[in-house]
Amino acid sequence: MSESGESCESELSAEAVTLVQNRKSQFVKLNVGGFLFQTTIATLTKVDCMFRGMFSGGFEVQKDPEGWILIDRNGKHFQKILDFLEKPPKTLSLNDKEIEELMTESIYYSMEKLTVQCESELKIRAENKKCALITSTKESTSFIIQNSFKPVVKLYISQTTLLDKFNVIHDVFTQVANLHRNVDLFDKLCSTSNGRIVCIKNVDRNETHCDWTFYQPHGKLVDFIDCVTVTPQIKVSFPEGQIYEKVLKLVANRK
Repeated sequence: MSESGESCESELSAEAVTLVQNRKSQFVKLNVGGFLFQTTIATLTKVDCMFRGMFSGGFEVQKDPEGWILIDRNGKHFQKILDFLEKPPKTLSLNDKEIEELMTESIYYSMEKLTVQCESELKIRAENKKCALITSTKESTSFIIQNSFKPVVKLYISQTTLLDKFNVIHDVFTQVANLHRNVDLFDKLCSTSNGRIVCIKNVDRNETHCDWTFYQPHGKLVDFIDCVTVTPQIKVSFPEGQIYEKVLKLVANRK
């Protein structure tokens, strides 16, 4: 036990703490907003935080009739506080809202290292979301796909006009409309993926293309959809349901 831990134990009021004989430390009972926890003084005072002041006589400790130390905070994330004191995790397996809540608690308990980790994690996630959309040439696409740690969805689309490729005018408008629908769906996927996938748009000005390719992290090809057929005229389809199904499967199977 650290020198500070020994000092805390010697100055701790017996009325505020349930003492349990142990070769290494004494146990305390904590009631954090109705959530009950038992841990050691050594754990709570391992780092410089509010608990060092609490158990060194820095301020008065309140307890209920059963001897539980009362902490007027929401106890939802207190176990994560204890886990961090025991062994700080390399990454936080929480969603953004939970990390924000945990950061609020870390500020209250004066746990500076945990506060910094929460801030860093939120910043990294925000940057990842900003980088979800990549418009790339064919030359750089392969490098991006092979080195991505996330699943990749690629749309290969042509900007060439279709007006000279059809004999029937209503067919022209149908095919052009379907091209635009594919592009609109790609843009929608980029804006709603929340950084879970990398979206790449390749543009070809020479021939008519409209196809989707789906990759697992590090470039493993898993699915392909070609939206252009020639029978004998060029036709462009918009298989919205099929595209959504493959994207959802790609995200669900991410390891």
